[in-house]
Amino acid sequence: MWWVWVLGILASGYAIHRLAMWAEGRGWIYYRSKTRPPGAAGMALMHMAQIVEPEIEYVIEEIQSQEIRGEATRSGEGHEPKAD
Repeated sequence: MWWVWVLGILASGYAIHRLAMWAEGRGWIYYRSKTRPPGAAGMALMHMAQIVEPEIEYVIEEIQSQEIRGEATRSGEGHEPKAD
C-alpha cells in the first residue's frame, strides 16, 4: 500500500511543476527557463534593510536614478546630433 503514497507524491510533484511552468509562461514568476533580472535580489535586500536602517533610503534613490539615467542614455534620449 506504500506504493500508492509514493505514486501520489510523485503525481502531485509533477502537477506543481506544471503549474509553475504555466505561471512562468504567463510571466507571473521566474521558475526554470527564465532568469531573474540582475540585481533583483540585491534590491529586495536593500528595501528590507531600509526598514532597519532608514538612512539607507538615499542609496536606493541614487541607484534607481542611475538606472533611469542609464536607460535614457541607452535609448539615445538626451543626446544632440553631432554636426559634421
